[in-house]
Amino acid sequence: MLSAITHQATLSTTALAVGTDSITAEYDGSTVYAISVSPAVSEVVNLAVTTTKLTPPASPATFGQALTFTAAVTSISGSPLGTVTFLDGSNVLGTAALSSSTHLATFSTNTLVLARTLYGVIRRDEHLCRQHIDGSE
Repeated sequence: MLSAITHQATLSTTALAVGTDSITAEYDGSTVYAISVSPAVSEVVNLAVTTTKLTPPASPATFGQALTFTAAVTSISGSPLGTVTFLDGSNVLGTAALSSSTHLATFSTNTLVLARTLYGVIRRDEHLCRQHIDGSE
């Protein structure tokens, strides 16, 4: 709505897509004033930042024992969606879908040998960025 005092209209939105958006404003006119359209302005929307934490099972484990790893993904900009890939170094162990309600992804394996450092990566969806998992407590 156009303010009679400031002659300005304001719009707040969260609906812009990631990337560069071209925004214009169009005045609908009135019985006295003609329709007009502003020149386009560009608004860049970046991917939302995420934080990912990997929770390991109790250590040490017995050879052949099933181990379950849980990755929790959070963002101050919404609810992360996508897939988490669990890695042993650069070797992909498996993937798990991120729950839309809990924001957790769980992966179980019984094929790990000796001491390993595991990593995880959340695959970017249309709103969230790719990020290595922080395995610290």
